[in-house]
Amino acid sequence: MATDTVKIDDLQRLRRFFYLGNDHGLYRVRVGPERCLSAESAPIVNDLLAKGRGEEVVEEVVKFLSGDRTCCTNHAPALFTLAMCARFEDQSQTTKQAAVKAMGKACSSTADLFQFISFAQCLRESRRGWGRSLKNGVQRWFDSKTSMELAEIVTRQKTGSKWSYIDLLRVTHVVPKTEGAKMIVRYLARSLQAAEEEFGGDKASPELKETLAYLGALEQLKTEKDVAVAVGLIEEYKFHPKQVAPHLQQFAQVWSFTTTLTQVSLVELLHNIGNLARRALLEPVEPVSGDIVQRIQDEEYIRKEKLSPIAVLIAMRVYEQGSSLKWTRNGAVVEALNNAFATALKYNVESTNKRYLLAININNQFLCWVHGARVLSPVIAAASIAVILAHTEKEPTMAFFNKEVRPLSFITSVQMPEICEKIVQCATAPEAGRSKCDLVIPIMWAQKASEPYDVIIIMTDHRNPSASADLATAFKQYRSTMKLPQAKLVVCSVTASHIQFADSSDAGMLDIAGFDERVPDVIHKFVTGML
Repeated sequence: MATDTVKIDDLQRLRRFFYLGNDHGLYRVRVGPERCLSAESAPIVNDLLAKGRGEEVVEEVVKFLSGDRTCCTNHAPALFTLAMCARFEDQSQTTKQAAVKAMGKACSSTADLFQFISFAQCLRESRRGWGRSLKNGVQRWFDSKTSMELAEIVTRQKTGSKWSYIDLLRVTHVVPKTEGAKMIVRYLARSLQAAEEEFGGDKASPELKETLAYLGALEQLKTEKDVAVAVGLIEEYKFHPKQVAPHLQQFAQVWSFTTTLTQVSLVELLHNIGNLARRALLEPVEPVSGDIVQRIQDEEYIRKEKLSPIAVLIAMRVYEQGSSLKWTRNGAVVEALNNAFATALKYNVESTNKRYLLAININNQFLCWVHGARVLSPVIAAASIAVILAHTEKEPTMAFFNKEVRPLSFITSVQMPEICEKIVQCATAPEAGRSKCDLVIPIMWAQKASEPYDVIIIMTDHRNPSASADLATAFKQYRSTMKLPQAKLVVCSVTASHIQFADSSDAGMLDIAGFDERVPDVIHKFVTGML
């Protein structure tokens, strides 16, 4: 029947909430879901808690936050879920206990910890007190880490979500059980000197001595004015750029060293490629440029960090354009970025073994940029998905559509310049005109031609795309006619901040508003049934 819906189970709805910030099949690029999180906005969590499946929810949170995070840059929905579990009152208290016990694994950074605490505060029914269980959870968090791990975490980021460690210690009066955690608490609550007086000396363990030396060097770095001495401290203790005092970050020598450290992820390095170029650190005459070039295209790091091809593409466009800043382009850097893109494409995007139709509708206005990555044009965004599909899937169909559908054919393997040129040719053709975007056309074309597709992806640059018929109903009709009950539909408006075409109760429909480095992974997880 045309009205058949692919049912979505409870755990799938929960995973959608983790990834998307909602359970109705809409990924909104660069819209922080923490802005609108409330107990009312998480019906799936309430449903599972009411069914007595709280411990199962906590397990899913831990699995999500301690697993592969390449698709998730925002942990807020999962942390909010954990906070709901920590505040849930049932007769056995097992859900609350499981949530508190999970804090050590789920909150791996200052940002995660403070965001969880902030959510837990907002969810408390009474304005009085914290509750013993949550205080015990904070103690467990400190005790679950070594002194050096804590030293790195608490000095890399000291505040977040309107909380600081001083606030946290004042409210919880936490008394850790391990010597390392006790020392860090004393350092935070008092000073390094107080920590040294109580935990230093000849009787201190090697671990505590090492941690105190680390904190001492960091305290020295805060006021150090000699750049050479500062660089020496950074080199010896391998401090992360976030731990370096602001007055030192203006010096190119500091930047040139911190960006080559293995503590700095490849994602962070690419994110700062504009800053590196602005400081002339990527010019051929700079010795450090060779190290950076080598790091950018290092296959081991690209594979280890599961670097997204789109993240490389964005960095490439930043370096090529320069925004309002100007710098001389280094051919070696451009080549390294191209190599990184090819490597990420080869190793970090897996095939789904599905039959795809990618239908592209681009208006003949090329001055707009995508929502979520202003350095990318809609043409480049659409072309990047085409290239990813061409390199990972078996013979995907690619087409341009306006009033009708025109399949795109390629003489050789699909490459970015070629697909961009094809899209531009179609968009600027006289017959393209400036017709209104009708999203139903590709689905009707596929049904009329009896083309069996497991996945149909529709990409457009229209901010307010429309359909001459209900899109969800039309796609269900396609499933029924083609006898493909598990076929899936993705609608992506790369310039929009919000769209709504998917049937929220259907596991086989997904809307995407905007475009960023997460989009290919979101699509992949959707197609493979992970969300």
